[in-house]
Amino acid sequence: VDSERIYVADRFGGLRIIYATDLDNPIEVASISLPNKVTSVELANQLLYVTTADGDLTIVDVRQPIRPQIITKFDGVNANSIHVVGNRLYAASGKEGLKVFDIKIPEVLTEIPHNLVTGEVADISIGRTLSHTFAYIMDLEFGVRAISIDEGINQFKEFGLYETSEQMHTITAGKAKIVVKTDSGVTNEIFVSNGKSTIDILKIDPDFKRIQKLAHWYTIGSAYDIEVLDNMLYVANAANGMAAIKIDNTNGDFRLIESQKRIETGQVWKHVKVFGNYIYATDGNFIIVAIARADSPYLVNQYRTSYAQSVTGHGSLAYIARSSMGIEIVDVSDLGNPQRIAILDTPGSVQDILVNNDFAYL
Repeated sequence: VDSERIYVADRFGGLRIIYATDLDNPIEVASISLPNKVTSVELANQLLYVTTADGDLTIVDVRQPIRPQIITKFDGVNANSIHVVGNRLYAASGKEGLKVFDIKIPEVLTEIPHNLVTGEVADISIGRTLSHTFAYIMDLEFGVRAISIDEGINQFKEFGLYETSEQMHTITAGKAKIVVKTDSGVTNEIFVSNGKSTIDILKIDPDFKRIQKLAHWYTIGSAYDIEVLDNMLYVANAANGMAAIKIDNTNGDFRLIESQKRIETGQVWKHVKVFGNYIYATDGNFIIVAIARADSPYLVNQYRTSYAQSVTGHGSLAYIARSSMGIEIVDVSDLGNPQRIAILDTPGSVQDILVNNDFAYL
């Protein structure tokens, strides 16, 4: 997104450019057909960097959005995702590792050698301060890696490594989930659910020197989702229901202590989300749990629906993502007796939903 322009990687539909000046009436102003499935899009300096499933990187000039022009195309980049920072393009290229390219002259793509040994790089996030560039890499062989980059001498220095106990997929895909708690804008603790059997609390030092594991908890089965509220951690623990875990730091040593009481329904819990003194959850149905007493949650209601993947709340309504069954909107003004308001069919399979300012994002 750039101001009121939206650049869409439309899978097999190529690249589409949409004006969203009027949110109720977005207008497609241009499109470019590409020979293969589009996998990622990055905008920098009015140029679009587009990767496709065949490994190509296409650079598109969008200074005139209604007349986008392909500048050039390169093959062999093979990127799962890309990030542009300054005059460099960073590519997470799977088993080919992390690739770095000089893009000062867009028509000339020059790969920059570096000293970092990587495994299978699934995803990458790049950040910059006034004096440093940092890369956070999801490496399927090594784990979460924090890298300091000296662009002047092309020196990559690893300052933190978190070895996951299960294979991570990407930052945003699969069952793996990262939740970051912040304090006054400074990264504090990171909670990592590895999807299968563990939850870890990590800490990145304010000076970015290291990643430290603070605590570790083995789940009974899969940890599909986690939610953090104050000193409590709530876990969608698959067929084992919802676990409530106290985060104890009274003696300076982090410990995770599970509450005696689990909420179990006999179904597979996939999603948990805190709303005030309640948790909205899904196990195929829509679950409401009271957490006013953090150490003693109790089941308020189990609203019968089907294929519920995730749920969010907005005012007195709950919005349930029901996979191929679309979206169900439920009135929860009376939590003991939720009422269906509407069902919206969608063309795809709805896995997650967010509601903000009267709009739902699926």
